[in-house]
Amino acid sequence: SRNLSDLKTFLHPCDDLSLVNGSALYLNSLRVSQNMISVRTYCLISILATIACIAHAVQVRKQFYPIVVHLGTNKLCVTVMGNMVFVAALIFAQFVRKVFLGSLRPTEELRLYEKIWFAVTETCLALTIFREELKFRFVFLFTVLLFVKVFHWLSQFRVEHFHTELAVSTLTHIRILMLMGILFTIDCFFFVWQAKTLLLEGPSFLILFAFEYVILASTITTTFLKYVLYVIDMRRHGRWSNK
Repeated sequence: SRNLSDLKTFLHPCDDLSLVNGSALYLNSLRVSQNMISVRTYCLISILATIACIAHAVQVRKQFYPIVVHLGTNKLCVTVMGNMVFVAALIFAQFVRKVFLGSLRPTEELRLYEKIWFAVTETCLALTIFREELKFRFVFLFTVLLFVKVFHWLSQFRVEHFHTELAVSTLTHIRILMLMGILFTIDCFFFVWQAKTLLLEGPSFLILFAFEYVILASTITTTFLKYVLYVIDMRRHGRWSNK
């Protein structure tokens, strides 16, 4: 019986492979769901902390102008309010994602988390060169760059997924084209603005951001070309032999 089971395993290796793939997909989905819960918890705690901070300032200072001064000078309040700005940007990013991409697949979310981790690590290592210039403008530009990168990756993942789908709706085509157009416009705008600033003010950490947006512009161009190839192949019903 043992030899028979070994023979079955040898003749049907795909069953074990599908089982392994299914288990891996389930674990990835579980991990993504846990990450989503942690993000929601983080947003909720941040909102409650902001409300508590503002309520404390109102109770202590009483009037509007002293309240604003207290929120802008107290280190704890500045930290809480800055964190709330990041949460607001995160919520806005979720809204934009819903509009242009809809719901994300577990594999897309998993790849996105991995890319974010590596991007933050690489940027922090590169910015050690400009550690003396780290101010509010840097934090703002870094946050914007990270969010722009996220949507570049998501558009790339979605175009790659098109090749595995039998049919893609017209609305999906319109949304992905609009997203790629907006991203390319943002890349060009930030690159031109940072290049002009560098010419006027001299070398600074903006060099890093300018090169990042050049890379992002080339990436979204490549994604668009892949999309064009997909559309041509789809119109030829997969019979494009020279693809």
